[in-house]
Amino acid sequence: MAIAFVGAAVTAGAANPTGAQTWPLHASAVAGNVAIGLTYSRGSTKVFHTTAETAANLGVDLVVENGIDANYGHLLVVAKTLVAADITNGYFGTMLLGTLANGTTGWGSLAFSGVDTAAPIDAEGTIAGATGSTAPNCPAVTVGTTGSAVVAVWGSGQETTNNLDSDFSIPSGYTLTTLRWTTTLGSDAAMQAFYLLNATAGSNDPGTSTTIVSSYWYAHTISLEASSGQNEQGAVAVAAATTTLAAGTVAHRNQQGAVAVAAATTVTAAGSVLLAAPATVTLSMSGEDRYIEWDAVPGATGYVVERSVDGGAWTQVSP
Repeated sequence: MAIAFVGAAVTAGAANPTGAQTWPLHASAVAGNVAIGLTYSRGSTKVFHTTAETAANLGVDLVVENGIDANYGHLLVVAKTLVAADITNGYFGTMLLGTLANGTTGWGSLAFSGVDTAAPIDAEGTIAGATGSTAPNCPAVTVGTTGSAVVAVWGSGQETTNNLDSDFSIPSGYTLTTLRWTTTLGSDAAMQAFYLLNATAGSNDPGTSTTIVSSYWYAHTISLEASSGQNEQGAVAVAAATTTLAAGTVAHRNQQGAVAVAAATTVTAAGSVLLAAPATVTLSMSGEDRYIEWDAVPGATGYVVERSVDGGAWTQVSP
């Protein structure tokens, strides 16, 4: 399944917010999506969580980056596979903000479908920061698998122009999200996030922004792994040689959790490609019965169907 962008949700930057705060969710996010939470504070000690704290302290699956620097501020990046309770609440995960003066802070999240829920992060760059620089430079990331999505973000201690929408340019192929904020146009902290879908394996460099900030900035880049290692065509590239897959191995899941089917096969050469996921999968109803049908894939010897109510736990229902 190809990765797709679902949407962004943002809490506008505010001067010196304190106490417990939550990462919001876009209204179209569903259980089984992967959300990336982003927070930037111009104060290096504004966010209380440190690199020694675990993901459990934040209520998320994974702390991807927790950059804290007296010169650059505090940039926090987390990831979580969404469950039903997150959708009901309209948010996922909580952070604690202290009472630091000049601690202007803002945060938000990006939701994606088609991401590997077990290991969503394919790779990440080396967090970058600078002082006395007017152009945030999101670091390059080495994408491990073609079909991954690259997500880049920067936060700045001061925004110097008047319009974050028009005064910021991004590399060709990247898409600017609505996760962008500034507390006071032309005078205070700012943040931007953008992404690239179907990235090619190898080095991907988001590059440098236009002149929009002054004082100092922090920037980071990650790539998201496609679900079950699938590329945009639905095939699964296998690195190891002589890998045997049992009948019923799951190679495709949709975001509604309706169908999970795969062919039984044996891969005998490194770099071989498994059979594609079945096409034209349909679900029909008759009374209390539910029928799932799909086009058979040549060479397949068997299938297993699983169901999930939250996109996380899967139960076999056939055969």
